[in-house]
Amino acid sequence: MQKNFGATQLFILVGLVTLILAPRPIAGALNLRTAARLDAAGNKTDAALAYATAAARIPWMPVLWEQAGRTAMDGGEAGNAISYFNKAADRHAITSSGWLSLGSAYQEQGQVSQAINAWKQALPLARADSFLAAAERSRGNFTEAIAYWRANITLEPESSAAHYSLGLLLAATAPGQANPELIRAVDLCTALEAPVQSLRTALNTAFLSDDRGYQFLVSGQALGALGEWDLAAEAFRNATISRPVYGEAWAWLRGLLHPEGMYVLSSRILGGAIALGILVAVAAVGVFVNEKYRLRRRALRIGLDALPDSDKLRLARQLAFYDQFLQLLGRHKITRPRSLTPREFAQSLTFLPARAYEQVCQLTEVFYRVRFGKHDLSPARQRLLMNVIQDLARLLAGPSPRDG
Repeated sequence: MQKNFGATQLFILVGLVTLILAPRPIAGALNLRTAARLDAAGNKTDAALAYATAAARIPWMPVLWEQAGRTAMDGGEAGNAISYFNKAADRHAITSSGWLSLGSAYQEQGQVSQAINAWKQALPLARADSFLAAAERSRGNFTEAIAYWRANITLEPESSAAHYSLGLLLAATAPGQANPELIRAVDLCTALEAPVQSLRTALNTAFLSDDRGYQFLVSGQALGALGEWDLAAEAFRNATISRPVYGEAWAWLRGLLHPEGMYVLSSRILGGAIALGILVAVAAVGVFVNEKYRLRRRALRIGLDALPDSDKLRLARQLAFYDQFLQLLGRHKITRPRSLTPREFAQSLTFLPARAYEQVCQLTEVFYRVRFGKHDLSPARQRLLMNVIQDLARLLAGPSPRDG
């Protein structure tokens, strides 16, 4: 009798514990379903909150914190994304890709040091190297930036952006080493031909002299003509180190440091660019004309041709990533029928690998925020999107899911 009574008590105790604990994970499961529904509908802000609520209520699924962070980033909520990603990190449930996104969230908030720390956690991913290179350059740490770009090229030798960025840095710090990287960049991407040609023309002019100070001076002028102000200043500084009494180099450097330095230097760079020769001037005009032509062609490809010229050109610049994305799909014989909206088109690509399909949907949502939500993409965000497209290209280069 006593034994049966004890079993009954145990049964009642288990039932009470279940009644006490079950509602929380059940509610979490409901939150997760709600999050997936909101995410699919494009409501990223509310979806991120629902993912976070689910993560708090289902402790054995800490990966949901990273999902909340990614969704918050897609919704433009970098501050919330940082909080969610850090909760994932505290629980050792964040992936290398999550560390990349956390770094980008910190960068959007202007917290560069924290961004760098996050990106270091994502190494040896190639994208981590590229993000770190850009961040170190923004802080004036050019030696570190060069090292990160070299590491990136080791992992992604076909990246034109990496070769071009490294070439620019070398033009400011070691002009004699810049040409191979610049040439390789053009081999991989002919769109870089105009700026590379103007810089190489300047460097070849500089190499007619053995005076390193003069080489840095001419290189700095050419970098300034391209709008690479930080590297121009570094080249002029190196010119003054090579020749401490080099008055012209000091004048250019002071022009950058002057309160109105950008205006002063722009005027002087115009004269310097003309002095480099008619070839560079003609190339600059060609770049301008070609740029407007390319923007109009891009606007036509992504369906902006009915807009006024000012909106058309602005959006064509902002949506360069989407044009690259469509061209990538086109190379794989995947094209959007005119009868489908961009979102409907994205949702029709479920035959793609899961990761590729996820990236397609992310790129499409960013397109909508820019095209219809008047959201402007920062240069850092545009670089991030181009890296996503490079990642997508690698995924699509594998065996086609249609080939079974």
